[in-house]
Amino acid sequence: MIKTTLLISLISLLILVSCSNKANQNQQETVASITIQEADSLIHDYTFGMTRDEFFELSWKYNSDGILINGSGAEIVEDINWLIAPAIRVFYPNFVDEKIVQFPVTYSYKGWAPWNTHLSSDSLMYHLIPIISKDYNVEFSQLSENMETPIYIAKRANSEIEIKVKSSFEVSVIFKEL
Repeated sequence: MIKTTLLISLISLLILVSCSNKANQNQQETVASITIQEADSLIHDYTFGMTRDEFFELSWKYNSDGILINGSGAEIVEDINWLIAPAIRVFYPNFVDEKIVQFPVTYSYKGWAPWNTHLSSDSLMYHLIPIISKDYNVEFSQLSENMETPIYIAKRANSEIEIKVKSSFEVSVIFKEL
């Protein structure tokens, strides 16, 4: 009787340990998958490695849904309302071998004017940094404090994000595949 109870306890323990290891392995695989996905993600459902045709197909869908509109040339424009004032972001990726390798995005407040200093690019950049940090789960570092206009860089698994002032009213955010 004691041997049977001991045997059942041992088998139960082995099953429990086996299930625990399998759950841990699945969790690690899920975390790895999320990390890779996050490192490839850009804005909306755009990703590094997306082909030119996939990019245009997705852009057409967003345009049909009223989320994005055509800008000048091939640029794409989006109205955004999650900053301190209404703004726009304009983007068009750089392709190498027909795949997205860089994704420059320009942000600006709609109400900018030289007398609206609270809507200047300096103000916009400092509002964008914490939002992008949170959205992409990254920490930005200032490239050099000796520069007239600071550049902030954040590294991800296979990419980096660069934020800098582009003009008195525009901020450039560039996603670069490494």
